[in-house]
Amino acid sequence: MTASEASTRAERKLDWLCWVFGVLAVLWAYLVHQGIGPAPVTIDPAWYQPTGFMTRATWLSFAFESTGLLIAILTFPALALTIAVFLTGRSAVARALGYSAVVACVLFTYYGDAASRIWEFFYWRTSAVLACMAITLGFSLATPFLAESWLRRRWPLRIALFLPVFCVVVGFIRNATGTNPSLQFSISPWPAVPVFGMEVGTLFVMLWLMGAAMGTGGIALSHRHPDQKIPLIIGGVMLGVTAPLLFVAAGSAMSLLPFRAGAETYIPIAVACALAIALASTVGVRGRPEKLDARVLHMAAGAVLIAVPLIIGEVWARWDYYVTREQQARSINDALAAYLEQEEIYPDEMIELVEANYLDAVPTPSIGFGFLYDGEFRYRSFGSSYILEFPAPRWVECAYTPSYEDDDYADEEEDAEDSGGASNGDESFDASWSCPSKPPELW
Repeated sequence: MTASEASTRAERKLDWLCWVFGVLAVLWAYLVHQGIGPAPVTIDPAWYQPTGFMTRATWLSFAFESTGLLIAILTFPALALTIAVFLTGRSAVARALGYSAVVACVLFTYYGDAASRIWEFFYWRTSAVLACMAITLGFSLATPFLAESWLRRRWPLRIALFLPVFCVVVGFIRNATGTNPSLQFSISPWPAVPVFGMEVGTLFVMLWLMGAAMGTGGIALSHRHPDQKIPLIIGGVMLGVTAPLLFVAAGSAMSLLPFRAGAETYIPIAVACALAIALASTVGVRGRPEKLDARVLHMAAGAVLIAVPLIIGEVWARWDYYVTREQQARSINDALAAYLEQEEIYPDEMIELVEANYLDAVPTPSIGFGFLYDGEFRYRSFGSSYILEFPAPRWVECAYTPSYEDDDYADEEEDAEDSGGASNGDESFDASWSCPSKPPELW
């Protein structure tokens, strides 16, 4: 038995201990949730309801003078236990639980101290949102370790393990409307988990892993080609820093991201990728090229495992938005316009458009999966006007009201046509919407 095999066997014997530390980290996060969250109105709270006992503890009162200090104090035990997980075993899931516990402590403490009104207003929904956010980010950060374990399995098992994750992520992103009355996959009135947890948090983890894998890959190649060492290192690092930036720029340009990328986005990503390359190519490598190769593979696989459901979910939601707004809603509005021209008043119900043969059937918005989301177009007639609404991806509510075409507007249309110019029909259609033609950025 080689020294490496003996070391691996010894580490596996301690896997049970790393699981103990991982579970303890989760229990500490639960304790922070119970202690820092707002106390319930009921005398006998349920197990999942915070009691706020830490907010009344005299021994911790000094920490409430600064939210940052309070976060540091309450997060430190979870961080220490997570470090113990890494030192005592190689379980990827235990490491993911440790990461999740650390993130959860940060979120619970911040919302329990600096944004307590949000927690008080939504109560158990806030607890659920914060817990889901922590799990989403924690497991994303642990993706290289999860990918290492995943790659050791055969393809049937790989697919069986990945498919549920894929379906959950795509389902969350595609069904996150925020205005759905039954709130599936939103948990709170705003879909914080898919938007901030997946479309922002997980996205940045994926970019970080992508850049680290590319940059470290260039350094790994330099070990095999020492005659080209400097060009390979420089090229790899440059690729590792610029490729994530190009990815974000393309996603922002196609309106696939919930934000518009700018300098405040590009600079942190570039710095994070550069630091990741420096750490991944030095810490724990011990001069072994094969160790570096394995690290590149696991980071690249982790980035791909995150990117596949994330990109498919984003593109699908974007397509849903286009089909619903530009095709289905337009067909309803055209039918209503034809009905008005014939009857000189809008119908009371959309079913009248079908009965009068203006529509074959009232369409259903192409938002989300039908078995998860029962949304429909909402129509209200005001006789000479109407409003048509549908819940859109993220937390946008789209509403259309026909433009009021007074005599001046009609004269402008006639003048435009007489002069050979284009009419404002399409502009009028777009101006009548409360939402833009593309999903809007949230900031």
